[in-house]
Amino acid sequence: MVNGGAEQGSGAGGAPRDSAGAGVVHPQRFLAGIIKSRLMDRNELKAALQGVPGFLHDNTRGLSDHLVQHGVITRFQAGKLMMGVTRGLRLGPYMLLSPIARGGMATVYLARSAEDPRLLVAVKVLPPAMAPQPRHLARFVRECDLLADAPRHPNLCGFVSNGEDSGVHYLAMDFVPGQSLYRRVVERGPLEPFEAARVGAEVSRALGALHAAGIIHRDIKPSNILISPSGKAFVIDLGLAYRAGEVGQPVDVVGGPGYIVGSMDFIAPEQTIDSSRVDGRADLYSLGCTLYFALSGKPPYPSAGTSKERMAAHRRMPVPSVREAAPEVSERFSQLIRSLMEKDPQSRFGSPAVLAADLQLLAANPRDLFPDGPDGDGIRLVLDELGLHSPGGRTAVEELVLGEEQAEEAPELLPPQFLPADWMAAETASMPPGGPVSPPVPTVPPLPAPPAAPAWEMWILGALVAVCLFLVVAIVLLLAGVF
Repeated sequence: MVNGGAEQGSGAGGAPRDSAGAGVVHPQRFLAGIIKSRLMDRNELKAALQGVPGFLHDNTRGLSDHLVQHGVITRFQAGKLMMGVTRGLRLGPYMLLSPIARGGMATVYLARSAEDPRLLVAVKVLPPAMAPQPRHLARFVRECDLLADAPRHPNLCGFVSNGEDSGVHYLAMDFVPGQSLYRRVVERGPLEPFEAARVGAEVSRALGALHAAGIIHRDIKPSNILISPSGKAFVIDLGLAYRAGEVGQPVDVVGGPGYIVGSMDFIAPEQTIDSSRVDGRADLYSLGCTLYFALSGKPPYPSAGTSKERMAAHRRMPVPSVREAAPEVSERFSQLIRSLMEKDPQSRFGSPAVLAADLQLLAANPRDLFPDGPDGDGIRLVLDELGLHSPGGRTAVEELVLGEEQAEEAPELLPPQFLPADWMAAETASMPPGGPVSPPVPTVPPLPAPPAAPAWEMWILGALVAVCLFLVVAIVLLLAGVF
């Protein structure tokens, strides 16, 4: 017979379970999991528990909520620990704080370095279930190698480190709070032409750096372009990238005849035939399709068909004009996109640098004279959705993102990868009352007065003037017949 008290049963394997709900571990196991997961050591945990009320000692959920509210652990970590999961909460030196992107091939987490608590990174994790499959593991390791070899560039998501921990493979990259171009367009509508041109120019520069290093991205698309709160674009995800001249790799890893890699709505025609025989112009084609999407809100060709039908459209259908879907786009911008999307690679832009220069001219906008930065409230909304914001206070993660010196505006941080959609929607202009203040006009100091001439020079000058006046008067009188 079960009485009405807080009687505890046993879970699978005799593990004690908390009465707060099915599947929730006992408080002792919950606390032991914090140490086992290497999120904290015993002394750190002991110090963190000093302020916990006694009535929470036997309540896993209450204890978990208390630790989350006081910034000891994150909501994501608490959820895993309450289920008895300890593996993968720390990978190498990185403590995973919260997931920020999930895909079929990997999950990306916001993480903090245990070695440098002020370092936030994005950690891409290969699911352990996929690691035993050679193709998936080879692709992941190859992506790590390509990103490590990629040049550092202001518009590229940078490599930090990679490794394997207890059978879990991970890739750490620079963290950029922001939103993918795809989500930005889907949730807020197409970009204004000057915005799209600016994004395109920055992506072009990033591609130029990759191409100079012999790396072809092969998967440029809206979801692989990250937009920071200040509007800066970052190219992310080298999972399908190809190194020029690469040989000896399995076709199911790098692609080739009969094994196409890429995204069907943005893939270059030649890439649909042999993905291993492409150059940088394939990336520029994909950028043209991406700009079409950014300006119109839809891919250039119908996306409802099969993959085979969509690939055929890129090879055979006439290049559409973006002005048909977005009349406000200038004819010059429309022609530039059409040039990028030419079927024949020889007819496209051959240089990302030239393309970036052309797009930069199209990006000119008077509002850029007073650019608005992201505000603290927008950042807090993101942290709140990730379970990292403590209402009424600032957590350690908030201090890192918001910075120490300014509580209202966040500095631009560096990926990857995708943050909740509320990020961009929550941005507001951060401007002093009464509008922007023009900078003071610098004053020019007066020129110094010339030095005074010596006295003897002044006497000589006076005498010469007197002689000249006498001669003039004498000539006038002679002409008048006085003498």
